[in-house]
Amino acid sequence: MVQRNRYIRRIRNKRYYQIHRYKITVRQKQYYLIDGDTWDYEIEETPLQSRAWVYQERLLAPRILHFGPTQLGWECKEDIALELFTNTLPPGMVATTTSETLAKALSPRSSDSSHESCRDAWSDLVNRYSKCDLTKREKKLIAFLGVDRLIEDDRQDEYLAGIWKSTLLTDLAWTSYGHLWASWEDTKFRAPTWSWLSLDRKIHFPETGEPEAYFADVVGTPAILAEGTIHVLGVLLPINTVEWSGELVKSFTVANYRFEDGWTDDESHLDLSGEEEEQAKFLEKGIFVLPVFSTTAKIFGMVVTRGHGAEYHRAGASQFQLAKFTYSVGPVDEGWVATPKSPKNDMNPPCLINLAAAGLFQLTRQKREVGDAVVVKLV
Repeated sequence: MVQRNRYIRRIRNKRYYQIHRYKITVRQKQYYLIDGDTWDYEIEETPLQSRAWVYQERLLAPRILHFGPTQLGWECKEDIALELFTNTLPPGMVATTTSETLAKALSPRSSDSSHESCRDAWSDLVNRYSKCDLTKREKKLIAFLGVDRLIEDDRQDEYLAGIWKSTLLTDLAWTSYGHLWASWEDTKFRAPTWSWLSLDRKIHFPETGEPEAYFADVVGTPAILAEGTIHVLGVLLPINTVEWSGELVKSFTVANYRFEDGWTDDESHLDLSGEEEEQAKFLEKGIFVLPVFSTTAKIFGMVVTRGHGAEYHRAGASQFQLAKFTYSVGPVDEGWVATPKSPKNDMNPPCLINLAAAGLFQLTRQKREVGDAVVVKLV
């Protein structure tokens, strides 16, 4: 509504922030009927929350008063609330608050469980930040620096261009999603290619659980500056072919093992960074998978390509589905074989083994055992 003094005012509608009570006559109990996504509509999905600088300020601020589309919201380190629920939000409306996520990332790493909790929390923070918008994308490193320094001081860890030194090896296998806004040539002065900060895409770190095997090692002293170089000792497996379906990878061959590409958790996937022209150049110069580690079910790795001289650039990530656990084995798809029991525990259900991924696993391990590994200089 436009007033005489030339400002716009929204007429408040009480139905948005009043609880509608409905009585269940069968049990003679009273329940509240509300929209479970109210917090998302009012706070999380508003345009302001999509800005990178705002996300950092929200994490660092002790108290926040949100002005939502229809009601006010409150957020602090102890609680969150809306006008709909002035004391606190009901359980389940918000899975984890930003304050809770930051607190977990700050937790001391005194045990394996707390170490994993810290890593998961950091992954959540980066996942959210990486999909935020910046007017000047060259500020991507700076716009998260306040959060980085807070965690670095608390955890006594080293921050290496978006990745912590304590989890550097496994986190090198980060994966990106969505459309690329700028090529690496436009962002190379922001961060090295092995850092997720070098891309303007939503990213996430792999869920490691308890790694079963490591296929690579970071050698020497990792670089502390964003412009730095790291040296990774590992096995380079050539990507022989990549078959496309539009802009998506349909299938690919690594060391003569063929894989169908998919995006679900129980499928293999090849994530290639860069625009279409860059990807074509990668294939011309030679592109490789560098396996990093494996869990019981998956093999995770980086995709690298040759740069200038002895340098390599990170060009993407790879995930190979090694096993799928099932409680009933019916017809088995081509390329899979059923085993009667889990190789880890006789009490576990049967599992399906992917023959191509199993072959890749054995090949990588054999190359490491016979010393057929190289030091890759990643810039």
